[in-house]
Formats: sequence, C-alpha cells, structure tokens
Amino acid sequence: MDSRDCLAHYPFVVVRIRCRVCPRKGSYRLAQISAKFGPEISLRDLLGRFSYDCLWRTAALSKKSKNTCGVYLPDLEQRRPPDMPPGMVKLRLVKNT
Repeated sequence: MDSRDCLAHYPFVVVRIRCRVCPRKGSYRLAQISAKFGPEISLRDLLGRFSYDCLWRTAALSKKSKNTCGVYLPDLEQRRPPDMPPGMVKLRLVKNT
C-alpha cells in the first residue's frame, strides 16, 4: 500500500462517495471521518466501511452473483479539482464583434 493511499493524504475537505451500480451516494467532512476511522485508514478500507451493507457487495461475497459493488471516490477520478481557486483559472480573451 502506498502511504498516500490513506485518509490523511486525501486532497479535499469533503469526501464524496458514489456507486456505479446503484443510486447510493454521500458526502462527508474529512475531519469527521478522520476522527471516526482514524487518519491512517486506507481509502480501500474506508470504501469497504461505507459499503458494508450494500446488497451488491453481499451477493458478490456469497458468490451468488457476478456483479460487485461499484463504490468509488469520484473526486479522485476527475482531472481538475472541483474546488480550484479562481486565481488558478486562466483568463480568456473575448473579441468584440
């Protein structure tokens, strides 16, 4: 496990969690999650804690289904951070017509 793969190195203040299979989603404050689970919990373990009661995960663990839970962290898959400061956005020239 990479040391950056823990909650202490999560780059945003809000941790958003979504599922690709079902409509489950949620957002949590980083400080509250860190206080509850500890800052050294891996992101994989954290996702496991949030999806422990998922029906897709339960079916996959019991080998009754080939589908698995699709829980993921959407902010880590985006190219540009959702909270990029306005000063970092490049200005564009608008021509008068």
